[in-house]
Order: sequence, then structure tokens, then C-alpha cells
Amino acid sequence: MELTPNAINQIKLDVAAAMESGAVGLTPAAIPIDLICKNKELILAFLQTLVALLPGVLGKVAGQVVIAAAETWFSRKCVK
Repeated sequence: MELTPNAINQIKLDVAAAMESGAVGLTPAAIPIDLICKNKELILAFLQTLVALLPGVLGKVAGQVVIAAAETWFSRKCVK
């Protein structure tokens, strides 16, 4: 089971809205944003590996949500 493209787009919109609202906890504490952005590809690859290990349908759906949220975070925080 996979999320529809519309569902993934909605997740990305929700994450972007939360980031714009100044939601607390959307930036890892004590880790410089520049360092995270430099390692974006490694971090996304690691998340995709973890997602592949999640069991069951709920794990796969949750994994897609995590990846969509991470991609949105990177697209907002790592803009040069």
C-alpha cells in the first residue's frame, strides 16, 4: 500500500505550514543547519533504508510520511 500523490502533497503542505508558523521542535537541537544541509543526501538515504525495514502496511505508510516530511524540511531549510 502506498500513499497517493495527493496525500503526499498534502503532507508536504502541512509540514511547510507548520514550519512557517514557527512550530517548535522542527529543527534538531544543537546541530547546525549548515551541517545537516551538507549531509542531506546521506540523511535521506539513511531514512529510506530505515523505512524499508519498517514492517507491515502501517510501517510503509508511516515511512512515506517520514520521507515526505524530511524532503519538505530540506527544501525549506537548505535553500541557498
